[in-house]
Amino acid sequence: EELQRLGEGRRRAAAGLLAFLPGWLALAVQVALALLPLVALLMLYLLRRRRPRQRRAGDEERVSLFSLEGVAADLRALLAGLGRRGEESGLRAALARLRGADPVSRVRRSYIRLLLAGEARERPRAPHQTPREYEPEAAEALPAAREPIAALTAAYERARYHPEATGAADADAAEWAWRAIERGH
Repeated sequence: EELQRLGEGRRRAAAGLLAFLPGWLALAVQVALALLPLVALLMLYLLRRRRPRQRRAGDEERVSLFSLEGVAADLRALLAGLGRRGEESGLRAALARLRGADPVSRVRRSYIRLLLAGEARERPRAPHQTPREYEPEAAEALPAAREPIAALTAAYERARYHPEATGAADADAAEWAWRAIERGH
């Protein structure tokens, strides 16, 4: 009963505020106020649709484990992995895949040969090591080739981290360094 009296009191107060307006204008104000929440929701929806969607990085975690997009991506990865079952992995496979005559490929081939030589002497490069961090270990494994190892490492860093700045002179220097390393061991 009290709630009914409160509701009735509010309606009278609202009617009193609109009483000085003509009837049609008071009705228009009431309709506009009633539609205001719907208009606000519609505006938010339209703004959301206009905003460009951000691309997700391939390595980011998904929030939902049960999205159709995620299931489809997982199935594609699974099927792609099944197709590559017989392929080799590792340094020898990477060396076999690098067939280009461009300077970056030439430098990378020489550096992979250095890594293979390190593995042959039981000094493989750890996954967390940078080329600069591996250089002293490679020099320990091949002590007669310290300077060529440093030159090859510098050329590889340029080719790996600044491929656009790698030229034929860098590739020639890397190949010279590898030949000197080969002669030294």
